[in-house]
Amino acid sequence: MHRFLQLQRRRYRIIFLEQDNERLFNRAKLLNSAMRELCLNGSVPQFPKFNPYSALRFESFECFVFHDIDKLPKNKEIAYWCGPEPTQLVRAKLGVERKTMGEQPDVYYSKFMGGVTIFNRWNLILVNGASNNFRGWGGEDDDLYARLRLSGISVNRLPDEVGVYLTQEHRDDMNINSNKDYLLKRSLVIERLLTDGFAQVNYNLVNFIEFPLYTVLKLDV
Repeated sequence: MHRFLQLQRRRYRIIFLEQDNERLFNRAKLLNSAMRELCLNGSVPQFPKFNPYSALRFESFECFVFHDIDKLPKNKEIAYWCGPEPTQLVRAKLGVERKTMGEQPDVYYSKFMGGVTIFNRWNLILVNGASNNFRGWGGEDDDLYARLRLSGISVNRLPDEVGVYLTQEHRDDMNINSNKDYLLKRSLVIERLLTDGFAQVNYNLVNFIEFPLYTVLKLDV
């Protein structure tokens, strides 16, 4: 990713988020926690004071790319930059193994909102980030899309033939969120919008490790 972003002349920092406990994976809660750590202390007055352990280590970020670790852009036309609205970069996936066999990418469903998505900070604050209630794989991205729509925020999407990402195939033993259909009921999404998200996330910063090319945040969420 470094060479890819440098060719686009981006000023950036790559940050890996690690869930440091034995509970089911919670992608949205990791993202909410990282947002709280990466916003400078006091920059968003309506939120509680941020943890000073890392807050002053970072400049004030205005653009966030939520990027699954198993995805890499296939096309150089995929631009990593923030506009006034969120942009869904991933439109189709191509398994690394299948690429060598000349197979065609699998296109995601039209409202897909995951994998690699770009937000400006104020869009995320307006929708209160993502719900912290989605443990296991699946559902949190659909909830985030619903929050954006309820808040009147449009989502830009790349053409299917441009937004292609090379992807490592997932294991069959992943813990799927069996409760996601219930959690995605419209009434519950509306109820959670202001009461469950970025402003309410509970977490502990376990470790903060800076390497020459990237940073690691270990979070107990």
